[in-house]
Amino acid sequence: MKVFAWLFCTLSAFSIVRAAELPTGALPTPVALPKQVYGLDGEACLVRFDAIINAPIKRSLLFDVESGPGAQSSEALVWRPSEKKPGGPFRIGIYSGANFEKLAELSSEFVYCNPKAVRQSGKIRWLAIGDSLTAPGFYIGQTVERLAKILPQVSVIPVGSALPPKDSKYAAIHHEGRGGWHWQRYLEGFNVKTDKGVVSSPFVFGPRGRDDFDFARYLREKLGGETPEIITIFLGANDIFGASPTITPEKIGEIMERAKTMTAKIQAAAPDSIIGIIPPPSCSSQSGFAENYGNGVTEWQYRRALQLYNAALLQTFDNRQNEHIYIVPGYLGFDPANSFPSPPNALHPKEAGFTPVSLEIGAWIVHLLSTKAVTPKLS
Repeated sequence: MKVFAWLFCTLSAFSIVRAAELPTGALPTPVALPKQVYGLDGEACLVRFDAIINAPIKRSLLFDVESGPGAQSSEALVWRPSEKKPGGPFRIGIYSGANFEKLAELSSEFVYCNPKAVRQSGKIRWLAIGDSLTAPGFYIGQTVERLAKILPQVSVIPVGSALPPKDSKYAAIHHEGRGGWHWQRYLEGFNVKTDKGVVSSPFVFGPRGRDDFDFARYLREKLGGETPEIITIFLGANDIFGASPTITPEKIGEIMERAKTMTAKIQAAAPDSIIGIIPPPSCSSQSGFAENYGNGVTEWQYRRALQLYNAALLQTFDNRQNEHIYIVPGYLGFDPANSFPSPPNALHPKEAGFTPVSLEIGAWIVHLLSTKAVTPKLS
């Protein structure tokens, strides 16, 4: 009788899990794996499987690294770049955890970024545009410090009209990061009433919104007429947060339209600048959402919305290097289990939590320099 009861419970549980894990064989969300992942010589480069696709039910999806460099752990593909392991293409298969049906096959490339290949010297200017993930200056400062050690002949100079808090270790790091901001406010914001007063985008100079977005004027008035060699845009969390419970493809499409418009306007004024689009990393646990937002947006709702956003971001901007546009996928190595402070915060990592992001940006900048996509200025 006990055996029968155990068997009945086991079969019942399996049927429930099977129904949840197999929504007619489709993946739960679109995948978000760019065509290139940058690895810095001597630093481990991770592609975490939960950053590629959101699978809320543990083991509902299985992953198989089918070819390429690196080694598959339980949670990630780990590549340790070196001259003896200089990267190359890799493929990852995604399978159903219920019946092992193959649901997708993804391909990408590890790009080996060797500082020894950088022969030039001089300075490059970096304009970082973003939200509260940029405002403290953590990943900017980490990247600058790392590059100063491995590329002492190149000075990376952050520029912008905003600064981190005065008590921050990175208080002197210039940028254009503002807590709570999104693509729309940077593209259209002029004399907008907020809980912090009336604000305007640093790039918008009149009441017509995007029609008064003038990046050339910004360069003249805020950066002394100097065009940064590198511009990164790290936005998205605030675009999707409020809409997370009921996010729709139409909403994602509206965000992408703003992103394309703003990026095109920046390019028109700075055609020689390299633009790096940085997808946002994952969030903290539900405890972090409870701490910050009570019964508002939940962890699973945000993760799903983030996956939809990042997949659309890659569809819009990936594989456009010949247009001076790159995806900089720092989110792939981001470890949400160990990146947030205690007590937990839903969306804001602690300083050390930004390390995977700064590692990827640093590797990408080395790649730009080694391929001469960016040339340092001598004065």
